[in-house]
Amino acid sequence: MANRYPLVIDTSDQNQIKEIPNGDDLLLTGNSISGAVNITASGTVSSANVNITGDLTYRGTVLNSIASSGAYSDLTGAPTLLSQFANDVNFRSSGDNISVFTNDIGYLTTVAFGQLTSKPTTLSGYGITDAANSVQGGLATTALQPGANVSTLLNDSGFVTLSDLQNGLVTVDVNNSGDLVGSVFADDSTVMIDGLLGAVNLDGTIRGNVVPNANQHNTWDLGSNAVRFKNAYFAGAIYGDGSNLTGVAGSTGTVTFAGSTIDTNDSSGITFTPAVTMNSDLVVENDIRCSNVVYAESFQSSGTGSPTLTSNSTITLSAVDRINIARGPINQASFTTAERDATSPINGDMIYNTTTNRFQGRVNGVWDNFLPTSENEVAIGSSAGLTTQGIESIAIGKSAAAGATATATYVSGGVASTTMVVDDTTGIIEGMRITDSTGFTYTLLEQQQRVVSVDNATTLTISAVANAGTPSGTITFSAAQDFYAVAIGSSAGLTSQGPGAVAIGYLAGRVNQEAGIAIGSRAGEVQQDGGAVALGVDAGRNNQGTHGVAIGKFAGGDDQGMEAIAIGYFAGDTSQGVDSIAIGKEAGKTNQAARSIILNATDSPLNTTQTDSLIIKPIRNLAGTTHLQYDATSGEITHSDTISATIVATTATPPTANADPGDTGEIRYDDNYLYIKTASGWKRTALSGIV
Repeated sequence: MANRYPLVIDTSDQNQIKEIPNGDDLLLTGNSISGAVNITASGTVSSANVNITGDLTYRGTVLNSIASSGAYSDLTGAPTLLSQFANDVNFRSSGDNISVFTNDIGYLTTVAFGQLTSKPTTLSGYGITDAANSVQGGLATTALQPGANVSTLLNDSGFVTLSDLQNGLVTVDVNNSGDLVGSVFADDSTVMIDGLLGAVNLDGTIRGNVVPNANQHNTWDLGSNAVRFKNAYFAGAIYGDGSNLTGVAGSTGTVTFAGSTIDTNDSSGITFTPAVTMNSDLVVENDIRCSNVVYAESFQSSGTGSPTLTSNSTITLSAVDRINIARGPINQASFTTAERDATSPINGDMIYNTTTNRFQGRVNGVWDNFLPTSENEVAIGSSAGLTTQGIESIAIGKSAAAGATATATYVSGGVASTTMVVDDTTGIIEGMRITDSTGFTYTLLEQQQRVVSVDNATTLTISAVANAGTPSGTITFSAAQDFYAVAIGSSAGLTSQGPGAVAIGYLAGRVNQEAGIAIGSRAGEVQQDGGAVALGVDAGRNNQGTHGVAIGKFAGGDDQGMEAIAIGYFAGDTSQGVDSIAIGKEAGKTNQAARSIILNATDSPLNTTQTDSLIIKPIRNLAGTTHLQYDATSGEITHSDTISATIVATTATPPTANADPGDTGEIRYDDNYLYIKTASGWKRTALSGIV
């Protein structure tokens, strides 16, 4: 059934009949609604009285029973036990303490001792069994107890006390038939024998020699090894039996003489203040320590060990003529490159580098190799081939193919993928190889993982994943000269030269030269890719692309694209596009488009940004007998006295004046005219339809 609105008369609008608007009230004052089947309201229904002749239902439950009678018995689920009701009047229940009740009938709360009846009259009646009896005394606190000390008793019978003896109040007559027990005093009251301590006092009381019994003079000791006198002072000589003398005090310990051995009993040193002259050999079984100069005709070791000269600073060997090594080789100190760089070297230092397996010396502030790693490599010049040289490689000149190293701490990656994260990529450059690191264990240059790119401050891409498990700790990156490479010139092939690469000239192929050829000062200096050729000063200087060719000073200078060719001074100098060709001075000098050809014989730069284009300058303006033609399929350019192809005029904006711009010979058209630019200006001829 559809919802409908009742019709009402709108008295405010000329008594028009309208549907009651949504939201208005229907006022039925004095009227009723009767015969309605259902009344549905979304708000509140208010009424003075509600007369219900059927059931009253609340949320599905009929309420007519409770509403009609009001009797408790009509309720369902009513409580049946007293405990189910709330105790809101505090009735007492089972388990309450007596203290919660009111003592309103005088029950006892406390009882005094005097109120007790039938109390015991004896201590035993109270269960006391350790009280003093009548013989011991009236009170337990003063009763005489069995086993008490005499000192606790009252001296009422004239017994002698300790104080009487100590104060001399007791006189004892001694006869010579018994022992005398006690102390002996001299006339000046000096204690000679202390009876209490059982001791003889010898402090300042000896008036003569102390000599043992003549028949027992080899029996008695003065002190013992376990119980010793502290100090002994003598004004005369000390005599022994010629074999042992012990107990001579020193300032730091006790000097002992046993046979021909002089020692101390606490391992302290013995100091001889004046000069000591040995008339025979001095045999030292431990260290000799000298704070000044040791003078000797010669030093000789006759033992089987290896004598060592050790110093916390510097050992200087000085000779007027020379220092001779008469026999045996000299083994130089061995250092890794990292250990070597952690020292404080000076010119003239020599070491053996275990990282590069080279003898190296400090020359003019830098480390220089003495010899190549094998007979197949050549390294000539200060620091030439310094880090590692590949087999049959050549490095000639200061720092030629010297290589470089950098370190970083491993963070993640490099195992499931070639992306690896380290703590810092500073100093790491493309072409570096991973050496001497956990997870990367290849030793041959051609096997070692190489840095393909440094992506950001912590991420780099490597050529292959770790070959020996998950990396950890410090990772060492090395740039070195690869096998069959040639670097000739100061810093040529300096950091990382690829296999078969050639760098000849100052700084040629200096940074990360792959298998390219760079000849000339700074030729292919930075990032020359594989197969690239740079001939000339600054040719292919920065980022020369794979198989690119740059011939001439500054040719292909910066960012030469792959397979691009630049021949001539400044040809393809900056950003030459891939597969493009620039021939001539400043041909394609800046941003030459990809796959374009520029031939320039002018004295000015000639560029193009149009891909797949051919630009030639100059071309002489002269009437000829034939025309050049281009075959788009074969790419061939030919000439002929006839034109077999269709000439198509341009639909460029038609000229409106004789002097409008245009090239002589240019043809344009529109629906009405055909235009041609002549030496004197634009001409036109009208077009008409074909009838």
